[in-house]
Amino acid sequence: MLSQNKFQLMAFILFVVTLGLSILLFKPEPTGSIFSDQSNSVLLGEQSACDAAMQRCELRLENGRNISFKMSSPVISLKPVEFSVLVHGYKVQPDIVSVIFTMSGMDMGWNQFPMQLGDNGWHGTGMLPVCSSERRDWMATVIFHLNKQTYRAAFHFTSQ
Repeated sequence: MLSQNKFQLMAFILFVVTLGLSILLFKPEPTGSIFSDQSNSVLLGEQSACDAAMQRCELRLENGRNISFKMSSPVISLKPVEFSVLVHGYKVQPDIVSVIFTMSGMDMGWNQFPMQLGDNGWHGTGMLPVCSSERRDWMATVIFHLNKQTYRAAFHFTSQ
């Protein structure tokens, strides 16, 4: 009887370990966002000459269009920060705007934050994780959906 209980316990432990490894190895990308798959989106450009944590940065496009991004204060990991986006030169405002924070060459997890349309453009609040390598070079990718198309504009900044 005792050996049968040991066998059942070993089988259960093996099942739990296998399940855990399966989840780690085949973990899906976050869902619930139209921006989870960016393969069909249009990259409008990158603004790397301006630090969005220090000033409003603008990406000038053709036909008088521009996208600008600004953070309310210097960015410190694990502290909430407000940010804003202005979309100018389009006949209508985007349906949805979101910002994704990434770091080149580092997996920093899924850091996407939805924005709300307000009186002076789009506004949101987010928080950056801590980089275990102590890097501080970030990119905020503004993603918006307009006229059945998804667009991206990237802005570089440095956290403190």
